[in-house]
Amino acid sequence: MKTVKIDIALIIVALTALAYGTAYIYEYSFQAYYQLPTVFIDLNINTITSSLFYLILAVTGILIISSFFTTLIMKLKGPFFVNIPLGVLIYFSLLVIAAAVLMGYGFAKHKEEYLILRQKEELFVVIKSYKDNLVIAPLDIEKETIKPKFQTIEMKDAKDTEVINFENGIRVDKLKSSKELKKEIK
Repeated sequence: MKTVKIDIALIIVALTALAYGTAYIYEYSFQAYYQLPTVFIDLNINTITSSLFYLILAVTGILIISSFFTTLIMKLKGPFFVNIPLGVLIYFSLLVIAAAVLMGYGFAKHKEEYLILRQKEELFVVIKSYKDNLVIAPLDIEKETIKPKFQTIEMKDAKDTEVINFENGIRVDKLKSSKELKKEIK
């Protein structure tokens, strides 16, 4: 297997790009479960850390081990990260991206604890926070489903809230079609 000499600065840039890309993909797939538009993806240190902590830890360990064995097997000289074969780097990058997709959608699908708030006589589920706001959706408590009809409210306005456990998670109702919307407007 051919190895490529890579400067440590390029590795740092590549890992940073991979971290941001993976965090975006994780957030995208998490929100895809709720049918939430991508406009609510907010990459910051909290979202990157929370979505990638265990993933980065595992990948770093795997890269160190693979580099160590590559050095032993191929009897290469130099620091561990300099001797990682390019194919291994590409493989692990694709593995990280695939894991982000599966983890994002899976965490959303299997999430059981939700913050519920009451506004007037209606119940809403907090899907996620976005900047200083909460993204909420109407809850049908009987069916344990939400409608993909989202609103944002300021965090300070969320007064009557409670954390509720849904044993089987919350399902999301099907999106309306344009025909259904046209019928509603008429």
